Amino acid sequence: MKSTEGESKLLSLEELRVRVKKFMTTSAIGKSYNNILLVISVASSVEYMYQTYLDPNNSANTKLLDTLNISEKILASLFMFDWCLNYFMADHKLIFMTRYGTLSFN
Repeated sequence: MKSTEGESKLLSLEELRVRVKKFMTTSAIGKSYNNILLVISVASSVEYMYQTYLDPNNSANTKLLDTLNISEKILASLFMFDWCLNYFMADHKLIFMTRYGTLSFN
């Protein structure tokens, strides 16, 4: 009886994975999420480049550097959430973990 419960939980998890994947690829919310994440990724890159040009020894830049460090941690958390979401939606977990980037050219 326990194996039946375990199998039903696995089936419901797989069903949830497929539903989330379909929602993220077909809905306006999922497409907007990807576009917003693209913009945030570019902004994160610009923020990092700007941060490297600031002089950490200058006391005028201390507060700005602290703010940029906090925003960098927030963005890293957002990107980690996105990676976990994409890992959950992946059909083949091992291939997802070993390929470079998230684009597939099929």
